[in-house]
Amino acid sequence: MSTPFRAKVSAEKSSPADPTSEQPLPEADFGSLELAEIVDVKLLHSLIDDFHAIVNIPMGIIDMKGKMLVGVGWQDICRTFHRVHPETCKNCIESDTELAADIAPGEFKLYKCKNNMWDIATPLIVCNQHVGNIFSVQIVFDDEPPDVEFFRTQARRYGFNEEQYLAALAAVPRLSREHVNTCMTFLTKLAHMISQNGYNSLVAVSSQQSLAHLASFPELNPNPIFETDLQGKITYVNPAARLRFTNLGEMGAGHTLLTGWPSILASLKEGVERSMVREVEADGSVFHQEIHYLPERATVRSYFVDITAHKRAEQALIRCEKLASVGRMAVAIAHEINNPLEAVTNLLFITKEIEGLPQSARHFLETADAELRRIAHITRQSLGFYRESNTPALTSVNAVLESTVDLLKSKIVAKHAMIEKQWDGDVQVTAVAGELRQVFSNLLVNSLDAIDEKGTIKLRVTANHRCVRVTIADNGKGISASVRQHIFEPFFTTKGTVGTGLGLWISKQIIEKHGGVIQVHSKVHRGTVISIVLRFPPNQGTVPTVGLNPPSTDHHIKQLRLTGL
Repeated sequence: MSTPFRAKVSAEKSSPADPTSEQPLPEADFGSLELAEIVDVKLLHSLIDDFHAIVNIPMGIIDMKGKMLVGVGWQDICRTFHRVHPETCKNCIESDTELAADIAPGEFKLYKCKNNMWDIATPLIVCNQHVGNIFSVQIVFDDEPPDVEFFRTQARRYGFNEEQYLAALAAVPRLSREHVNTCMTFLTKLAHMISQNGYNSLVAVSSQQSLAHLASFPELNPNPIFETDLQGKITYVNPAARLRFTNLGEMGAGHTLLTGWPSILASLKEGVERSMVREVEADGSVFHQEIHYLPERATVRSYFVDITAHKRAEQALIRCEKLASVGRMAVAIAHEINNPLEAVTNLLFITKEIEGLPQSARHFLETADAELRRIAHITRQSLGFYRESNTPALTSVNAVLESTVDLLKSKIVAKHAMIEKQWDGDVQVTAVAGELRQVFSNLLVNSLDAIDEKGTIKLRVTANHRCVRVTIADNGKGISASVRQHIFEPFFTTKGTVGTGLGLWISKQIIEKHGGVIQVHSKVHRGTVISIVLRFPPNQGTVPTVGLNPPSTDHHIKQLRLTGL
């Protein structure tokens, strides 16, 4: 049995609003916790499903009783063979036990089981309780070819169909250690975010025991607390509240925290309720507010917990699921349109061959045929993006960039944007075309959102014998330094409810997976320049160029004003 490998994810300094910040959760005694009761399993399944589609790593979320709440991408070698036979299943259970034991928060453990497969886990800790684990199981590293003879022997020993067993082995993802490490770094941060959200969920359903304990020490309580008399006048504000709401004492009953206070006081005094719970917004944050009536002191006390990070993450996950559903629906519609399109196209062709057809009617038929071809092109393009191979291949950077511009043509036309192009020949790199298109689309959409009407976006592709640089520059509103340091963090967005906060994070992951880097330079009110640098593999030698005319005297800058198309 192999010795487990541990890795710790170091957390960069981040703002309190950052849901991935490695800040300690408040200690509280909530009794024995069940993972399924404190997380949104359906929402997590959607997120893990989308993440698996990007990184191709089998994943699962399992509670401490061994119940799998979420499972995505589990391999046939596990489901059909190892988890079925009693002896190999014992090896799997031993692996689960070894992985689940003694992992510190912020760490993941890598373990090679007796079935000769690699498993990985990172813990879910809520209020100092180990409530579950995020697992990634049954993977093979690309620098460590599987011992086929070992698996042949294992097939004979346990009576597996050797051909089917080896086919299942061949289907197991071959992943680089760097890719796995990057994914597990994200998953450890996701585990911490789940832990934070789990805590907030507990607070949202009212932790009476914790609040009773904290209420005994209002001056030391890290969360804001204030009290009012039965007329609504503020009589006490603890230090945390004074620090968080600097104008609370000045505004008094006019503060947003006291919105609807007269009706709340009336309900409490009439004995309709002794305590109330609500969410309030103040100073750009969302707070869970618990209001308690203390009749013996003729006082109303309010406790606040900042749940802004929880709300932002929740909204981002919901938007991601909506976008994924729209994408799947678009592909289904494109597929269904294809058959009737083909029939109508054939009917038009037959009609055009009728003798004696008036010239005006023939003109109308040709126009209709051209429009049908345009619709067919759009449906083929939609299906093509969905079905594109995930295997790296020699790819024209210029062609992918051109197809991205074509894909966003309607948005460009609506903005009356000027697109300037400058290519250094037809540069080709080994890459996954669909993933590059996703990156270019994310960046180009951001530029279109940033520019004013009739703004300019410059696209440039340059190369030397070592690398290719793709530059997307705009003369939009720019990005401030304070925002720029967070733009590659998951769920960070400046677009409010429109953005998911995942576009640039995913783009960075894709470029780094291709061995490249992404750089951002920006000045407020001047514009933004984003550069992507992809290195050629050592054996590629020179920059491949095919089928291009020599650069023109105007420095081969092509301008395309996409208006009236």
